[in-house]
Amino acid sequence: MATALVLDGHLKSALSCVRSLGQSKISVVCGAERPYAMSLYSKYVAEQFVYVSPKVNQEKFVAEILAQAKKLQVEDGEKPIVFCFSDATLLTLVRDLQVLKEYIVISLPALESVEIASDKVQTYELAKSLSIPTITTYQEYEFELVTYPAVVKNRHSIVWKQGKSQSGSATFVFSKDELLVQFKKIKKETGEDPLVQQFIQGEEYGVEMVCCEGEPCAIFVHKRIRSLSPQGGAAVVKETALETEEVALMRMYAQKLAHTLKWHGPIMIEFKIDSETGEVLLMEINGRFWGSLPLAVRAGVNFPMMVYQLGGGHTVKKMSETSFPPYVRTRHFLGDCRWFLSVFFKKDWLRPILYPSRIRALWDFKKEVFISRGDVFLWGDLKPSIMEYIDIVSKR
Repeated sequence: MATALVLDGHLKSALSCVRSLGQSKISVVCGAERPYAMSLYSKYVAEQFVYVSPKVNQEKFVAEILAQAKKLQVEDGEKPIVFCFSDATLLTLVRDLQVLKEYIVISLPALESVEIASDKVQTYELAKSLSIPTITTYQEYEFELVTYPAVVKNRHSIVWKQGKSQSGSATFVFSKDELLVQFKKIKKETGEDPLVQQFIQGEEYGVEMVCCEGEPCAIFVHKRIRSLSPQGGAAVVKETALETEEVALMRMYAQKLAHTLKWHGPIMIEFKIDSETGEVLLMEINGRFWGSLPLAVRAGVNFPMMVYQLGGGHTVKKMSETSFPPYVRTRHFLGDCRWFLSVFFKKDWLRPILYPSRIRALWDFKKEVFISRGDVFLWGDLKPSIMEYIDIVSKR
């Protein structure tokens, strides 16, 4: 039986994968860019190793993964099945796949599809060709039409320029002067024009899938309750989405995109419902495992095992699109603490628009103890939840 080679061990999605596979009696080797990464200390990890971050040195990262894969192939007689949880690891491996594919198995579509999914401009062009609505995006010659606040975001979540990685999150601007400063700053850092988008308020959802040659084996939809900050970021509280017309439309759009891309492996597609118009709008595609994976696993959708089966050439049994229990809810406690502190102390021009009252925030934060399960904490596997704190302190 092939070993699962799980990367990005500092992420909670990687921990969820380690536990899912380990509970299914799959041998798991876990790697991370930091020695105290929480997933390395799960009881379900047979072996751990630390690698150089691909954000620091891509060539050395690939060499270290290659060495680990060769070792496992000799021990098992089979290629290890690789799981990636960040764009940094995935895109680095994909672009060296010609060298690596002799030693690893990784469930992916053609390189062209990976590039489209990781490039927001190409993603929106594809969506337009499929009549899928997207958030209004302005070209540089259209800046006079921009209404404020507006959002400026990187075209790619991560790029490498002169050997150094550059990444960033969405930034809000409140005037044309601010827009031009931010636009030029990101262009200088990344070497490419950032996206300038209309600011849209509304609920955010993620359509999660594992696909086989463009056809979904399972579809799960989550609703984002809170992010790292009221401005956005990774979801820290999320729950199973209820079945509505909008959710059904999101699933249809997501399947269209996956089918056109002939996607193979895990993918998560994000949508927003415009609170003013009620329209479902595409936000972006994550062509890999996503941060909200612990929720899907809690709801009974074992996406990691499906990807392991795909990698091993096994048939993956399809699941019903709407058979998931409602109101399953999970929380990343430390991430929710960051949200809470932001609400209480951060000075922000967007406070009247995006922030709840401090009293409401206190109530919402406290009630999660009673209605949410933890993304990291697990009674039967406690070390990772302890190591998460140690990792944060050592990183500081």
